[in-house]
Amino acid sequence: EDFLTKRAEAFRTNDYYASEVAWMKLAGNLIEPTIGPYEVYEDELMGWKAAFESYIAIKDPEASADLQTLVDHLPALEAALPIEERYKSLDRSFGSPISVVDLIYSAGDARDGVQTLAYNLPNDPRVSDEHGTKKVMLRNVIEAKFEEILVPIAERVLEPSLVEEIEARPFFISVVMHELAHGLGPRFVQGTETPVSVALGASYSPIEEAKADVVGYLSLEELADDGVYPEEFRRQVTISTVAGLFRCVRFGTGEAHGKGCALQLDRLLEEGAVVARADGRFDVEVERVRPVFTDLGRELLTLEATGDGEGAARLLAERGELEPAVRSALERLADVPVDIRPRYAVLDRMREWRDTSAGR
Repeated sequence: EDFLTKRAEAFRTNDYYASEVAWMKLAGNLIEPTIGPYEVYEDELMGWKAAFESYIAIKDPEASADLQTLVDHLPALEAALPIEERYKSLDRSFGSPISVVDLIYSAGDARDGVQTLAYNLPNDPRVSDEHGTKKVMLRNVIEAKFEEILVPIAERVLEPSLVEEIEARPFFISVVMHELAHGLGPRFVQGTETPVSVALGASYSPIEEAKADVVGYLSLEELADDGVYPEEFRRQVTISTVAGLFRCVRFGTGEAHGKGCALQLDRLLEEGAVVARADGRFDVEVERVRPVFTDLGRELLTLEATGDGEGAARLLAERGELEPAVRSALERLADVPVDIRPRYAVLDRMREWRDTSAGR
């Protein structure tokens, strides 16, 4: 009730700070409500103007609690980031509640275009520095994309023996770590009160999405080093990560996630971590992925820390397009869906009720 009341007031005043804090403090709720102006993907001019979106989901408390232990590692993962010490935010809040939910309704920007697997909010750096961020994992969406899209893509583009190692759990945890990684690294330009999103402008979204992918992967490597995950899981995560890049680039390089994934694939191919074979399939040199992503992560994080908008735009222009071998592989995926389109049973029931009432 506190959140809903404050959010209603925020709609009137356009001041969302208090309601964002209230949203972060929601506890014991089985219904996970999210509504407001959040993502700036649609603003290709400056990357500042946020679109309204909403989600209604049912929370799984047990599954959420199982993932909460990952939050304890966030300070160590921030300390392990591949950037200069002065750019690390070791004194920030690492509060990071995780909600595993099943999505039952979405609207606004959330229903348009690419369907998100999960989200990490709020985006206001004032709130995230003081209270952390909440990670909401849309389990039924993740499962649908894994079964209907990721696996068929892997079967078409990867070397056959690698496909046997694609499993749902590593993919799910990779999504979790992507969202956790959004809360790692610089939020403000070093030595200023300027948010990174403002400094990088229209380049921010693809750079930040690439950063979350790369840092999320490196964080899983760190957790495996610490014994949180076994060696087999580490390898499965790496293969799922590469397969996921082929899934993501199909959104197009005009979309933030697609652009960020194209950047990663370009670097992995250039450095020989992903190898195009003569038959058009791709092999993964698993041991080479980590050092390549360490270098790329350092580059992305430094662009954010220094607010180098020109450097970010130049990197995306030079590296954010698809290699010919990748384009050729994508042509073999014409019958694989690019994305899912949720059908909400609640809307069907509402239409039935409306039609029945009209008939009366």
